Amino acid sequence: MRCTGLKQPAELACGGLDQAGELGDLADQPARDAGDQLIPRRDRRQVLDVCRIDDLANEDLTSVSYVGTWTRLSSWFPWMLMGQAEGHLYFRCYISKFNDLESLPATFLAKAEKEHAAYLEPPSFDSWGQRNDSTFNMWKKLRKPVPVNG
Repeated sequence: MRCTGLKQPAELACGGLDQAGELGDLADQPARDAGDQLIPRRDRRQVLDVCRIDDLANEDLTSVSYVGTWTRLSSWFPWMLMGQAEGHLYFRCYISKFNDLESLPATFLAKAEKEHAAYLEPPSFDSWGQRNDSTFNMWKKLRKPVPVNG
């Protein structure tokens, strides 16, 4: 199965953009065409969260601390210009959720307060429920397509 000619949402397509900013036919853009490595067939994500069962069962708690991981395995992103080269992307993030700022390591908290204080406050209520942009969508919004040789 190839990307060319498929009808699919822009978020799932593996192709490049035409001059109007739309996904175009990839027949003339081999460097952006992942071919048989098409998303979503090769896009796998896994989230693993671990918490104390006693905390989870405690009806007096409205939130619990946890640790975990977020893992993603996917085909090349179009802007990498890898075409159908063998390989894939592998991401792993480690997650920690604390109930209060005092639970953060002191050096981390000091640096965050100095350099990124806005991230120590929760998002505003009017931002809840709004869609987050993916890396792919941001690339489409911010970049102008350029011809690719290959």
